Amino acid sequence: MSRRGTASLFVPDDLLEPREISGSVIATRADQLDVQINILHQDSHTSLREADSSPKAPAAQVLYSLLLLVTAVLQGCVRILSVRLPLLGPLSERTAFARQLHTRFAQAASLLPMYFSLRRDLYGSGSAEARAQAHTTYIRFFNLVWLVANDFIVGMALASYVRDNAPFLKHLAEKLVRVYVLAYLRELLAWLSSWPMGVKLNDEVATVICGAFLFLSQLWENVFLGPVLAHLPVHLIGLCGILGASSLLALTADLISLLTLPFFACYVAATLVYRWSLSTLSALFNVFRGRKYNPLRSRVEPATYDVDALLLGTILFVTISFLFPTLVAFYLAFASSRLLILSVQAVLLMGVSALNAFPLFALLLRFKSPRRLPGGVDLEACEDVRHWPERHLHLRSRPVSYLAILSSLLVVFDEFLSPRGLLKVLGSLLSGRVIW
Repeated sequence: MSRRGTASLFVPDDLLEPREISGSVIATRADQLDVQINILHQDSHTSLREADSSPKAPAAQVLYSLLLLVTAVLQGCVRILSVRLPLLGPLSERTAFARQLHTRFAQAASLLPMYFSLRRDLYGSGSAEARAQAHTTYIRFFNLVWLVANDFIVGMALASYVRDNAPFLKHLAEKLVRVYVLAYLRELLAWLSSWPMGVKLNDEVATVICGAFLFLSQLWENVFLGPVLAHLPVHLIGLCGILGASSLLALTADLISLLTLPFFACYVAATLVYRWSLSTLSALFNVFRGRKYNPLRSRVEPATYDVDALLLGTILFVTISFLFPTLVAFYLAFASSRLLILSVQAVLLMGVSALNAFPLFALLLRFKSPRRLPGGVDLEACEDVRHWPERHLHLRSRPVSYLAILSSLLVVFDEFLSPRGLLKVLGSLLSGRVIW
């Protein structure tokens, strides 16, 4: 007799005594248990094997051919997105939308081969190891099916919402861009040119930089932003929802990069000037103290300079030193704006990655039938005669924890929030490397 979730194994009294147990007794009982498990497995799948050996119906053959055609089309799309374009490289490495399409198409194309592999391992004449591996394949297959289906359903709902509210969303996007991109950029430049936080900057340099950045933003607004906002294809963007909610989130991240292009251009310009200033100050400081950098040996060595060279180097070093705080102020302002934009995009891409890796089917299976996801076993001695008239052991299956199931999401979040990545960003900020 056994209860739900509990397997009762009869063990004689001599096995419960604290003395040596012969290996032959254990082997014999283990062989008997294996035979019983194999018999149950064969009985449960005999009818399925017989049905699988029957000839396929014409409708099934048509469906199979259609699925093969869809799989071939998806694999072709994956190859197209992986083609290296001149000066750009693969599209799947340049935009979040193309990368998500590449991921989703590859996942959808793997469903049919995974299904046949699952059938072969479950109902074929495979070994016990193949049948055990089929359990993992079963969870992966149906988890992927649920993810793709739910992503498609939510994407269709979002596409319907965007289509029904296209005028409102278009007006909202135009307002956000004009207020939080163009107006904020002008206010930031005006603040930097008027002694920010009480720090006295070089007025002439600040005026030149502000004028150049304002000209860049006005040129971008008149040439690109105006026509794009006037003819923003909101309906076309909403149609991307049929590819899934994750694709719509990835497209939103790309649109943020496109609409905040003036900030990125100003950030790149400020970064290049800041990095040039650092390298120039380092070289002039070596001249100031009578040294030079030897690129062949990658070290700083003593050097002899003429009086004119020392005088010119000293004058340039002092001049750039006084201009450096102004350049640093502009660099920090646009670097912080760049980090803010990247943070918003990171949140969207974390949502995309979570939709791609969320173990939905495993969670539902753990909630509905915990015994199908074992995480270990517990063996307890029991003397309850209601289970067995003699002393025996209870073998209980311990289901895997919810935290262990959700551990795959920790890997996704670790890619965005890992200390190594944050230190890399900090190092790029200090050294003046562009953060893409």
